[in-house]
Amino acid sequence: MNYTWFASAYDNDDAVQRLLTLTQILGALIIATGIPDIYGPTPHNGTVVAGYATMRVAMVAMWLRAAHGDAARRRTCLRYAASIALLQAAWIVGALGVPAPDLMRYYPLLLMAELAVPPWAERGGATPWHPHHIADRYAAFAIIVLGEGLVGTVAAIQSVLATEGWSTDLGLVGGVGAALTFCLWWIYFILPHGPALAQRRGVALRWGYGSAFVFAALAALGSGLQVAAGSIGHPQGDAATLVLALIAVPLLVFELACVAIGAALTAFDRAQLALAACNALLFGGVIAAAAAGAPFVDCLGLLLAGPLAIVAFDLGGGTRRRASGR
Repeated sequence: MNYTWFASAYDNDDAVQRLLTLTQILGALIIATGIPDIYGPTPHNGTVVAGYATMRVAMVAMWLRAAHGDAARRRTCLRYAASIALLQAAWIVGALGVPAPDLMRYYPLLLMAELAVPPWAERGGATPWHPHHIADRYAAFAIIVLGEGLVGTVAAIQSVLATEGWSTDLGLVGGVGAALTFCLWWIYFILPHGPALAQRRGVALRWGYGSAFVFAALAALGSGLQVAAGSIGHPQGDAATLVLALIAVPLLVFELACVAIGAALTAFDRAQLALAACNALLFGGVIAAAAAGAPFVDCLGLLLAGPLAIVAFDLGGGTRRRASGR
């Protein structure tokens, strides 16, 4: 996210910028390879922090270059560079010196500090940014996360097919997963992100941080769908309840995040909040039904009814009228 906003503020495309971008991509790959270490028998974050350091050192270099080239906003750029460097040193110290059981208490504090950097740095003089470019980058990220979840679900289905063969339940899980992905794509693009940001630039931070909940919910949903596909035919009782919760909770978080973002971009929509509240009751009822022994696939299909209701409401003109300000 920091890189996206920087790229919108400073549209530099020389060789050094490209190399620094490549360095950030390398850091992201290192992070990905280190994720299993966090959940191993002896958890450690060394690889993940090394990847993050690779990314953030490159980001510091970008802000220092911006400070050199943009005298009017040099103070802001230096604030970004100094804050990122200081926090990155704290991440490294934590990875080296904090015992594994204490990591989960240490790193959330650093995460909150990271999120506080942009509001503080921008007080030195707001950096420029293009609302439609930012909206397009966030939309692309949402689509990528949705696609990754769908690909993971298909991979899980293929694994089950290879070991247990085809079944009606397996087909229904795949269909529900695809339909949920389509519904969430539809719901996200109900909101006029670009035009609204162009008219209300002051909501940029709220919109940007609110979107993080959208991305997290989409990623969690993809994981839940993979678990559902991989465990088809097996979940019963507590296991079925857990699998359904792994899908229902991200759905609810996504809907509430979209309501909050919509309130920041345009206006508070009571109808959308009412739909989300009804869906919360629906999701809770579905999970309770699964705990009582209802068929897993039937419960999974009922979860789809919530997002479908929002799409139907949009087709009826409700959210489109709100999004256009009418």
